[in-house]
Amino acid sequence: MSGVRLIQVARIYGLSRDEITDEKARAAIDDNPHQLAEALFAEAAASDDVISETTALDYLEGRFAFLGDLVNEQARAETEQRFRVRLQEWLAPPAPSG
Repeated sequence: MSGVRLIQVARIYGLSRDEITDEKARAAIDDNPHQLAEALFAEAAASDDVISETTALDYLEGRFAFLGDLVNEQARAETEQRFRVRLQEWLAPPAPSG
């Protein structure tokens, strides 16, 4: 499974699939957890299984579990915080037009 995790992190961060390692993946996530949040939010928003705040947060937890030790506590907290901001924007009713 580590290979699949690394390929996904490489895709999110625009890194080479051939050169990605656990250390490079951790460094990318540590350096820019908001990029991870944006990618995971886009995945969640596109998923037919995500229909509410609860299911979106469940999706995020599942992704954190999948990524495992590639995401340290600090990066996880920052990723979750940004994901929640994007989620609230997504859940907000559209502004009235006209």
